[in-house]
Amino acid sequence: MKITKLTKDKLEETIRLLEKEFGKGTEEEDTVRESLEASLNPENYKDYLGRNKMFGNTYYVALTRDGEVIGVTGLHYSKEDDALWGGWMTVAKEKRRGLSITGYKLLRRILEEAETSKKKIIRLYIYDREEGGRTHKLYKKLGFKEYKRNNHGRNGKIFLEARVEELLRVRDKK
Repeated sequence: MKITKLTKDKLEETIRLLEKEFGKGTEEEDTVRESLEASLNPENYKDYLGRNKMFGNTYYVALTRDGEVIGVTGLHYSKEDDALWGGWMTVAKEKRRGLSITGYKLLRRILEEAETSKKKIIRLYIYDREEGGRTHKLYKKLGFKEYKRNNHGRNGKIFLEARVEELLRVRDKK
């Protein structure tokens, strides 16, 4: 398994994985495509990046030896504060085992990116329907803490953040 930057030839496969894991037909479906495409060609997505108060984003995919996309994660670079925002992250359900090696390697890759960015905080959100689930527990174990909620029914969100230096200490213990 290898972690590499998202490339144009892996875009559609990555979108299919995200749709499979998060559901197709959500109001955020277009956002997924725009976010991934913006990471490949930011010049063509200045409006999208501006609307989302970002100056850029980067996505990484986990590939099998055969080149199949089995995981994805990303970072969004905020214009507004000293934070990086975690992008869509998942590992294909059929490839998960506990804290999967794939998920761990994806997280390590974004931590490396965060370290070089000089940003102090990583923020992300999960849907409140995931509260107490595997992903939420993993983020808490790594040191992410809740700092805000918005409750909008099925799509309520729990916002989490962690200091990059603390995440790097956890990473370095592994």
